[in-house]
Amino acid sequence: MYLLKKIISPFFMPIPGCFFLALLGLFCLWCTRKQKTGKVFVTIAIALLGLLSHGAMSDIIAKPLEKKYPPITKLETLKNVKWVVVLSGGGFL
Repeated sequence: MYLLKKIISPFFMPIPGCFFLALLGLFCLWCTRKQKTGKVFVTIAIALLGLLSHGAMSDIIAKPLEKKYPPITKLETLKNVKWVVVLSGGGFL
């Protein structure tokens, strides 16, 4: 299951998906007679990569997930907490 996840998960990430779409478009441009389809694929890939790489778009995508859990404003509700787990997503200081 772990190996399957590692093989499939890059196809759902923006950069590998855009790269694959651009390669497909370049293949259509160079190796087939479907020049218009190749141009459309490359254009969509570049536009998606630029759009998904912009900070405003990432904020729009993350906002529903962040609104799901409101911030803690009253510390009195946390008296029984024993541990705090900080999820960093692999980022190091």
